[in-house]
Amino acid sequence: MTLSSIYKNLVCFCKPRRCLFRSLRLLNYIGPLLAMAVYILVLFNIFIYIMILLPLMYVYYGSVVCFLITLFGLFLVFNIWFNHSMGMMIRPGCLKDFYIPEESPEEQQRKRLDVQKHKREFDCGKDMKQLLEYSHCGLKSVVKKNGKVCKRCKWYEELDLSSKESNSDEKRPFKPARFHHCSICQDCVVNMDHHCPWLNNCIGLHNNRYFLLFLFYVWISSVYMCIFLYEWSGHPFFYRYGNAASLTLGLNIGLFFGMGYFNIWQWNLTLQGCPQIDSIQAKRSDKTKGNSTVKKPGFKSWRDNLYLNFGTKNLFTQFLPSMRSLPLNGLEFSIPQPPFKSKTKLY
Repeated sequence: MTLSSIYKNLVCFCKPRRCLFRSLRLLNYIGPLLAMAVYILVLFNIFIYIMILLPLMYVYYGSVVCFLITLFGLFLVFNIWFNHSMGMMIRPGCLKDFYIPEESPEEQQRKRLDVQKHKREFDCGKDMKQLLEYSHCGLKSVVKKNGKVCKRCKWYEELDLSSKESNSDEKRPFKPARFHHCSICQDCVVNMDHHCPWLNNCIGLHNNRYFLLFLFYVWISSVYMCIFLYEWSGHPFFYRYGNAASLTLGLNIGLFFGMGYFNIWQWNLTLQGCPQIDSIQAKRSDKTKGNSTVKKPGFKSWRDNLYLNFGTKNLFTQFLPSMRSLPLNGLEFSIPQPPFKSKTKLY
């Protein structure tokens, strides 16, 4: 094999599209491993806390203070586990779910009751109130004026839907507004932010709150561990297991800065109501054309944007574990903007 043939093979292998395809295929395999690694890191921190920090705090702080500190630590661990698990299990709002609804009649009835509750929220902005009139509408309510279809969703070809027609557009699923295709999940996701390998799932409208709270509580836990590990770093008992406690301290310092940055970034995008993909598209439009031709989604009020993602206006309850339903399912953004037609039939 000559040097020229080796160079050609190397260039062919390193082409951007091929490298991207190989990396996406790799995420399908390492995603579950990274999700499992989160629990291993949490268990490692719990081990260091129980075997090193807990005895020291019991001796020097007393049983009452030690109990309260440990109780707060258990609260943090539970929130990390809950939000990480829900972020993995909850569907982010895939287009396939709207074509093939898997909800039971009881679940649909519960969501209708929640919708009525959301409509009684009079402190919402004007845009949110108008969208709440069409809350949890179906695909038949979406006006297909833009004619956009997804050419990469392969699951649609396997469906036997009576609504399919012989023309080419009907062989592909209709792509509503604010839906983006994920090459790993092979589906379009509403308000897609990114595909998170640590949750092994896409981050969309329906599970964005769990991702945000997971980041938040991991950062709080890193602060919690750094404070007590640094305080007892000079005690001989600190080196009971060699450098394990020092390794834990360094790990939590890294999490403090890394998670701090990601929290600022992700919470800022959520407050603006602009997922990461839409933010990147708007920045690219600014660079290429000098002015933004891509309008950033989101409501004018940051409280409405939080309400869209968390399903409640109460800032305190937004940070507590919950499984509440959201006011919108994502299809409402494809309905023609105001003035709305009040006689539109929803399915």
